[in-house]
Amino acid sequence: EWQAKKEQYGHRCFYCRKVGINLTKDHIVPISQGGMNTIDNIIPACRLCNSRKHTYSLGEFKPGAVLKML
Repeated sequence: EWQAKKEQYGHRCFYCRKVGINLTKDHIVPISQGGMNTIDNIIPACRLCNSRKHTYSLGEFKPGAVLKML
């Protein structure tokens, strides 16, 4: 499922769109906020974006802030 999910997103980070990097599993709704650890709640993200998103939900996180920091 994880390989198919990465292919679905073109092997790019959902946030910064970088390709050719190691992708991590980012929870759309964090486990700490009641999210499930299922493929439907996971998107690919580079380590930097995943780390900066931290425990924010997808709706709370402002990826533009990450791009400005890079």
